[in-house]
Order: sequence, then structure tokens, then C-alpha cells
Amino acid sequence: MGGVGFGTNTGLSGLGGLGSMGSNSGGGGTWGRDTSKVEKSVPTEFHQWRIGERLGERMAEEYNDTLPHGFQNYDGTDGLAGGYMILGNLGSPRYAVNFLDRPQAGDLIFIEPYDFFHTTPGNLLWTNTKSPLTNLQYHKSGTRTNGQDRFRAYFASNVNKETGLGFKIDYLYGRGYYNNQANSQFGGTVFGYHLGERYEVHAMGSWEHMKMSENGGVTDDAYITDPESFARKVGSRDIPTVFSSLYNRNDHQTYFLTQRFNLGRYDEIEVPDSLKPVAPGDDVLLRRWKVELIDSLAGVMMGDGEELSDGESEPGERGRDYWTRTLRDSLVTALRADSVRYGAVVDSLRGVWAGEQVSPRVFVPISSIVHTLDVRRLSHSLYNRGSMPSDYFSHEPYYGGSWDSFRDITSGMSVKNTIGLELREGWGKWAKAGISLFAAHEFDSYTLPDSVGWTDSTSVWNYYRENHISVGGEVAKRLGRTLHYRAGLETWLIGPDAGDMDVHAEGDLNVRLGGDTLRVIAKASFTNKEVPFYYEHYHSRGRWWDNDRSKERRTRLEGVLSVDRTHTRLRVGVENLKNYAYLGMKQTGAADGAGSGYPRDVVVGQHGGNIQVLSAELRQDLHLGFFHLENSVMWQHSSDADVLPLPTLYVYTNPYVKVLLAKVLTVEVGADMRFWTKYYGMDYDPFLNQFAIQDASAERVKIGGYPIMHAYANFAIKRVRGYIQYTRFAGGNGNAFWAPHYPIDPSGLHFGVSWNFYD
Repeated sequence: MGGVGFGTNTGLSGLGGLGSMGSNSGGGGTWGRDTSKVEKSVPTEFHQWRIGERLGERMAEEYNDTLPHGFQNYDGTDGLAGGYMILGNLGSPRYAVNFLDRPQAGDLIFIEPYDFFHTTPGNLLWTNTKSPLTNLQYHKSGTRTNGQDRFRAYFASNVNKETGLGFKIDYLYGRGYYNNQANSQFGGTVFGYHLGERYEVHAMGSWEHMKMSENGGVTDDAYITDPESFARKVGSRDIPTVFSSLYNRNDHQTYFLTQRFNLGRYDEIEVPDSLKPVAPGDDVLLRRWKVELIDSLAGVMMGDGEELSDGESEPGERGRDYWTRTLRDSLVTALRADSVRYGAVVDSLRGVWAGEQVSPRVFVPISSIVHTLDVRRLSHSLYNRGSMPSDYFSHEPYYGGSWDSFRDITSGMSVKNTIGLELREGWGKWAKAGISLFAAHEFDSYTLPDSVGWTDSTSVWNYYRENHISVGGEVAKRLGRTLHYRAGLETWLIGPDAGDMDVHAEGDLNVRLGGDTLRVIAKASFTNKEVPFYYEHYHSRGRWWDNDRSKERRTRLEGVLSVDRTHTRLRVGVENLKNYAYLGMKQTGAADGAGSGYPRDVVVGQHGGNIQVLSAELRQDLHLGFFHLENSVMWQHSSDADVLPLPTLYVYTNPYVKVLLAKVLTVEVGADMRFWTKYYGMDYDPFLNQFAIQDASAERVKIGGYPIMHAYANFAIKRVRGYIQYTRFAGGNGNAFWAPHYPIDPSGLHFGVSWNFYD
């Protein structure tokens, strides 16, 4: 689901076979049961795939949602291995710790910090199932005051072997352990597909509503770093925050359709002799011959109402029966007496039978004509329902009368049509890879408030309309086990993005070494693109700019080496960035009322030179009997830490024991830890709902150097899995912040359950 997946459940559903009838005192009898009903096992086989968002190509997905491993972190906004920085509360925005995992910013930037919740055509799981499949999940923690709840549902069913449909629902409500940080998010998605030989189509619609309270962080970090300095013990709800009535809201819709018409040929399937149909014997052929021949003779010799030999008149059907009985024995006797004629008739009938046999055939697609329609719309709002702290800004609002009780709105929409022609892989001896060519047209529309003429009763808007045309192509090899690769190019010809370019290539080599597999993955990319629209234009009461930024150029090389048997994975990457564009905090003049001098404005900056990022990550899992130890260590370096700050080290470790009880209950008990070194981490701007770097010319705050440890127990029995988790069991004083002035949640008990149904 914006990420739920399922795997094949091999267990049989329903009751076992009924025992034989026994006495009332005996066990295993059928007394009291309705033995007239036949019990059936429900098939649980299914498979899933994802699709490419440009041309709708299918990519098989191997995912098993029946295993307990990692389920305790499945609902965490900070990721399965804690690889994201968040604001603490469930449903808060996030960004990846590893720079190589951060996608390049798109035009609708306000939805991107919520990728854990946001559903796209590319991350949706499409399902083909023999039985209707339903998964229900519920996650819970805390009380009515600070609790967090999340409910998920996923349903998929097939209309026939080629057609399926389904839906998913995701509802999240995090009240938060600190004041004024509640999040409420609801998402619904419906989808359907048809996979015919000639025609294929995937369609989906997604609607997402997100409301996030913004508290601006705590007013004094000493509540967390030095609680003993206060006269009394302070709970999380006693700590004052900057805002009490500020909210961000996103309303996002996605409508997606990709369809393809396949051109190809039918090839006969070579069937082994043991499976080929056997010609019937002479008697079977003659029985068929007698029926056809006698029926035709009777029809000629006997019409409706014709007199019989005894002078009686009968209807035609009864006459035909008479002639059938009369001629049967004489015809067969005469035919058998003439061996030559007998052999000729039998051979002729056998030839007729052979001509009626149809060899099995399979459709082989050679080329495809593809059309994709992708429509996305986002409305982003910022509300303030009360008063703004008088010392938060040192300037007046950019438009409107005051900071109190205001509403900022901006909206963006993208409509993209892509037409492609694809030469399919594997249709012939020399078709070792698939080749596709495409052309795309994208229409973008944005709305921003205008400062001129805006009053409390009159709204004045700026409208931006853009048309983009691009062309490109790709060559890809996806079949086979040893080598896979894909390489593509897209360039923009018309519109504000004219001159943009996106080049990418990746491949993997799988080598068998004894009973093990050595896997090598290589990736390379080059992009030269305009910065996102909202980096060039943004209007609101607290943030305002109209920029003309240079194209951002990125070059990346990445390699992965993994060994299955030893559970080892090494990932190394390097990226060079030129004209790197970023959001940055900026001092708004005089220091704020508290005298901290902490900057509270935001600007769009661009580094004109080159920035290099180096990253290396080693994952090593160890297993000894029922004891398991997962380890991940990441090192990275930025050549300009003021513009692109990164933690030098990030460590995740997870020791646990795994046992099977009573042959049906799988249990995991363990404790995991996240740790990153201190650095000037990304700040968070509540007015933009985005992360931004700290101002290097003003006071900065370091985060990190503090372990986050959780204890947990997972279980799985048949179709049910669940967990109990106690977070921050080793908590204490220290630099316990996810972002500057946003503390990590206190200790708490969490639990969750997931249940699969097949009927």
C-alpha cells in the first residue's frame, strides 16, 4: 500500500477433512455436523507487479507480507531501518539521511516530504489473484491525548484471468507527544487492469487529503538537553512551542492511464509426444461414420409424411429412425466384406479427425503502440487561526493586513500525454533487448496570490501556464537470469524546459559461484534540468520570491556488490552537482525576542560551483542458529557542508532471536538502534512545509550523537502477524532531536496487527 505488498501464502484455508462417523463418546466423529456439504480449500496463489510511469512496462515484484521480520518498523515514518529524518510525530514530513536516496525535487514540491503516504502509479502494487485478497492493518500507540493510530486496507480481485481490480485505503491520525503537532491524513486509491494478448491497460485514481499542525518546535532546547535546570519535572505536554494555531494542508489527486496495443504473431507450441492426442480406433471412427452416413441416407430416402412398407404414414423423424435401424447392420456388414473400401473409409475418417485437431499456439508480441495519460493536481494551503508571535518575523507580511487569522493558497496541475512505439524483447533470435521511442507533451498550470489589489474581501491571483514537449528513447534487456540492463535518453525541445536533458543507464550481472550468487549492479546518470517551479516563483505572506535560476546539472555513478549466502551488500556512489539549488534559512534582521538570533526566513539559494558527494554503505547480516544480527554502516562526505550538510556516519543495528513455537507460531524478539554523528542538520520551515539548510552566517544547531533504541517482539501465525514495541527504552538526557528544535518522541508502547483474507 504508498507502500503495502503481499506474498504467496502457502497454507490451506478452511477446516480439515471430516472424520468418519463414531460413537457419541468417541472423538473425530461427524455428529452434529452437516455432512451433506463438501468443504473446499480456497486457493491463495497470486502474483504482483509494478509498472513504469512513462510507458507502463510491467516489473515483477517479489514481496511477502506474511513474514514478521521488520513489521515493528513498518509503520514508522523514519523508515524500516530509520534512514529518514522526521519531526517526531507519525505522519510528519521527512527526508533521507543518505543523499543518494534523495530524489531530485519535482515541481509539486509540497507532496514530496510525504512519500511514505503518497501513492503514485509507480509504487502501487497491481495484483493478479485466484481468490479475492484482502489485507487489513491497524497500528496503535499512546493515549487519547498523545496517541497515534493508522488503519490500512488493501483489496484485490480478478474478474477473469486477464482482468482485475482493487482498492486501498490509508488513514493516519497522530495526535503527537508535544503540543500543536497533530497530523491527520487520509488516502484512497482505486485501480484496475486488463492484460489481453492484443490490448493491455492499467488505470488508477488516487485522492489524498493531509492536514498537519505546525508548532514551530520547542521554544527552548534546554527542556530536552538540560531538564535538571528547571525547578520541576517537565513532561512533553508542558513544554511550550512557538505556534499554537498554524496548519499546513495538502489536497492531492492522481489520475493515471496507460494502454498498449500489441502487434505480433502466433507460434505453435511444441508438445511432447506423451501429451499429444491419440487417434481414435477404427470402431470409434466407424460409429461416427455410421451416424453421419445413415442420417444423410435416411434424410434422402424418407421425407416427412412418406408411407412406410406397412402402408402407415409417419412423421419424418420417426421415418429416419426406421431407416437408421434398418440400414445399420446391412451397411456395416457390406463395408466389412469389402476390405479395400473398408480401409479407404477408415483412412479417410482418420484424416478428417487429424484435420480437426488444433495445435496449441501462443501469441508472441513483436511491437507495441503505447499511450500514457498522467494527471496530477495539488492544492497547498497554510492556515493561521490565531495570533502569530510578534517577534517571529522582523518584517510585515508580504501581502494582506496582518499575521493573524490568514490563509495562503497555491495550486499546481500537470497533464502529461506520452505516445510510444516499442520493439519488444525476445520475439526473435536476434531480439536480445527491447527498444522504445516516445514523445511527450506536458501542460503545467500554477496559481499564486498577487500582492497588488489583495484585500480581506478581494483576491487577486497570478496564473502561470507552461507547455513542454520532449522526445526520447530507451533500450532495455529484462529477460534472462544473468544480465539485465537499460539505458535511455530524454531531451526537451519546446517550452521553458527547452534544452533540459536526462540520460540514465543501469545494469546488473548475476554470477553463480558454487551454490551462491554474486550480484553486481552499476548505475550512471546525467541530468541538466531547470529548477522546480516553486524554486523560481512563490508568493505567500511569509515567503516571497521570483527568481531566474540556472539549470542544475548532476552527474552520478553508483555501484552495488552483494553476495546472497553471506548476506553482504556493499554500495558505493559519487555525485557531482553544479548550480545546486536549495532552500535555506536566513536571518530576518535583528535577533528574535529571545535573543537567540536564530534565522526564521527562507530563501532559494544556488551554489554556482561544483559540490561532490561521496557515499559508501555496508550491510552485513549474521545468522547463528536462532540468533540473528543485522548491521548497516553508512559513511558519506560533502565537499561543501554549509550548502549540503550530511552526517558523516549513520549506523543501524538489529540483534534478535527467531524461534518457531508449536510448528505454527513464528516469534522474533530483539532491539534495534539508530545512530548518526553530530552535524548541522536540515532545519524545518513550517511556512513552506519543507526542510531547509541552516544559515551558516547565523547561529546554528547540531543534531545527532544520540542513540535511538527500540525493543520489540514480532509474531506470525498463518495469515496473521503482529508486534509489540517499546520505543526509546534507553532514553535519557542528550541531544535528542530529529531536526533543530524538534525533539524525538518520549518512550512509549506501540503495537500493530496485519491480517490477510482469501475469500
